[in-house]
Amino acid sequence: MTRVDHCGPDSQADADAWIRWRVAGARFESRKDSRNREVATMDTQSAPVETPESALQGYDQLIGAARQRFATSRGIRGMVSPDTDARTIAAFLLHFSALSVPITEPVEAWIRRAGERCEALGLTEMGRALRGHSKAEAGHHQYHVDDFINLIRFWNAHWTPHVDPDAIRAHGVTAGGERYSQVHEEVIAGPTPYCQFAIEYEIELLPVQYGQRFVDNCVRLLGSEILECMSFATSHIEFDVGHTKFNAHFLGRMIAESPGRLDPLVKAGTAALDAFGEHLAECMMLAESFGSRQ
Repeated sequence: MTRVDHCGPDSQADADAWIRWRVAGARFESRKDSRNREVATMDTQSAPVETPESALQGYDQLIGAARQRFATSRGIRGMVSPDTDARTIAAFLLHFSALSVPITEPVEAWIRRAGERCEALGLTEMGRALRGHSKAEAGHHQYHVDDFINLIRFWNAHWTPHVDPDAIRAHGVTAGGERYSQVHEEVIAGPTPYCQFAIEYEIELLPVQYGQRFVDNCVRLLGSEILECMSFATSHIEFDVGHTKFNAHFLGRMIAESPGRLDPLVKAGTAALDAFGEHLAECMMLAESFGSRQ
């Protein structure tokens, strides 16, 4: 039997080399395991799973410039400013009510058609949600019609010259209203009809953000009796709280499921805000001219 302590120099050298090889291999495996753990940690940190809430926050951040632009536009500033005089705000209500009918009456059909396009593209859940939501928008233009009739009586009881309703309606659709309609039609006909959610989210967020300030300003300038002439504004402050939650839910989910949807959604929401802001500005300019007449 061979004993280790009787091995020759060559055998001892081989044994030492084998020991050094095993030690080096163990160190290599230890370093490799450490690197694998670091890579796994880096992957987890660099590719977090996006939630609907964080996805919506990303959308809100990107559309922030458009919302700020709307907030400083001529129309909304005049609507909530304490410096706007009573005649001008009453004249604005007249023009806003009359000239908003052509861009409010089609809303139900716009949303329904966007839903149908989503379903045609295989986006069944989105399409079903839009079609269901469209029913809640049916007949909302009638608020404007009724307000306009009441505002004519209000104006004629307080100021001259008296209102010629046909002359106000003769202005037709504002340039901003034309753009607003075009935004809807392009979304419906285009490859991303789900962007209707972004349009609805932005427009229905406006009464939530500005509605009460606008109503309070009108009451301060014109008295509480003006509330009988503001059914569209007062009703949508309440309606659109729920609508905004509905749209926010779907926006966040859509973006979290497919981040590529973010850019077209932001573009559609921005286009709708800019167009509607232009519509309000035109109504305010007409009101300022009308209110200055004696």
